[in-house]
Amino acid sequence: LLAAITHTEGLGFDRAFLFLLDDDDKALKGVMGLEVAGRAGDGAKVGLRTPFARIGESDMEEKHRALDDNVRELTIHVDTKRGVFARTVIEKELFRVELPMDREMISKEVVEIMGGVNSFATVPLVSGERVLGVIWVDNIHTSRPIKMDDCRLLVSAGAQVGLTVKRALRAQAMEQMKGQLA
Repeated sequence: LLAAITHTEGLGFDRAFLFLLDDDDKALKGVMGLEVAGRAGDGAKVGLRTPFARIGESDMEEKHRALDDNVRELTIHVDTKRGVFARTVIEKELFRVELPMDREMISKEVVEIMGGVNSFATVPLVSGERVLGVIWVDNIHTSRPIKMDDCRLLVSAGAQVGLTVKRALRAQAMEQMKGQLA
């Protein structure tokens, strides 16, 4: 899904990041991300995880890996209504944020970890009534504005991802139970 969100023939965002709620639904944990290597030329993608990495390290790939490592280390508490991540989870709604106008919606720490982005959107991953996580998208390289039409499509994609994540979590739980019974 992150590939579809960033692909030029998909939603065309420069970057997409996946955050999942912990077992207690109190914190979001960064899982992975995908970033566009460059819009000009072949439109190649550089994955922030190994399936998309190319042979031979470049400075750009190292930068992407460092960003991905930072995202995977990021834990955002959602037990208060402060901040865009918490509001996305609690209110189960998409948010478009433009800095500095919406400065109170996100901490400086998160902005720095996410590379100093000036505008972004967050969408909840919902399955039934339960929020499973959040997708963050931005256009850090192109500075293309995030339009409401893009957001509507992103909400639809988020609903599909929510179902997929729920199924994956169920399958993982079943595998763990099988392992315990064996």
